[in-house]
Amino acid sequence: MFQQGSAEPMPYTKKLLATVGAIIDTLPNRVSISGHTAGNDASAGGANWQISSARADQARAMLQAGGLSSDRIYEVAGNAGSEPLLRQDPNA
Repeated sequence: MFQQGSAEPMPYTKKLLATVGAIIDTLPNRVSISGHTAGNDASAGGANWQISSARADQARAMLQAGGLSSDRIYEVAGNAGSEPLLRQDPNA
């Protein structure tokens, strides 16, 4: 959903999250947003934490651009590579 090693969203991500933001705004729940990166941060000098935090904040902004009200945001957090999508291949 983001350019590799960057917080720059792909074009389809902007459209998708704007659409999702409008839908989420119709629900009563507050929203938690987490950013992620591939792999661990041992050789990146902490960069994955910064990138994942920036990705989460970009996602927040795109959801709000779609209509999600700011009072509906509960938290925005970066998780770096601490929660891999594929545990057997954390760099996927």
